[in-house]
Amino acid sequence: MPIKAKNITIYSIFYDNIDFDNDLVPGIVPGDGGHRFVIELTSGAAIGERREITNAGTTSWNDKDYFKLNSISNLSSGDFFRVIQLVVPNVDNFSLRDVCIVINPNNNTLQDCFNEAEGVLFDPAYKSSEYDSLYCFRNYGAEELVPSYS
Repeated sequence: MPIKAKNITIYSIFYDNIDFDNDLVPGIVPGDGGHRFVIELTSGAAIGERREITNAGTTSWNDKDYFKLNSISNLSSGDFFRVIQLVVPNVDNFSLRDVCIVINPNNNTLQDCFNEAEGVLFDPAYKSSEYDSLYCFRNYGAEELVPSYS
């Protein structure tokens, strides 16, 4: 099931970065960087569309987190979105902590994560026949894997 989140307001858009209150996104640690999540736009010209956001870290000029959006078309300041899925990084060096943030921050073992994971959210490119490796979680929950819950 998607995570239950409030509508979040887009404060501003600058190139492909957006500004919003990241405290409203579960599992995001300000300044940490590397987080990915799928959003669904809930107002504006692109209502209902899904986009993927990457927390690219903290800017040096204002010590504030910035987020890159895979597409800013049809977005405006003041539009709303909701987070529907956190995503495990699609890199070789992600950690068990990354997986726990996405699956359940209260988990602390790989087995706990496998027990709670949704099969449809595993990326087939990294899934093995046996669910027994951290590697299976690479790219877990990516935008193209999230089913529509209506």
